[in-house]
Amino acid sequence: MSINLKLDTNAALEHKEAAEFSASPMFTDSQHHQAAILKLRYINDDLGKLTHRSGIRSSKPPTQEEPKAKKEKFFLATP
Repeated sequence: MSINLKLDTNAALEHKEAAEFSASPMFTDSQHHQAAILKLRYINDDLGKLTHRSGIRSSKPPTQEEPKAKKEKFFLATP
């Protein structure tokens, strides 16, 4: 298993655990709830940074840069 795949799997598991914990009916402490929400946001941001190279496809299609137009050289004709 590649390192990227392990990291991706761990991040996804942490996200799932934090989501389950914050949705628990026994979860009443607002400070812990806020901390769990912040953790979910950070993990979600990390998951959003993953690329197709790491094995997880994003919903956005990859964009390609358009090639730069070559500048034409103009020479002044002297009589």
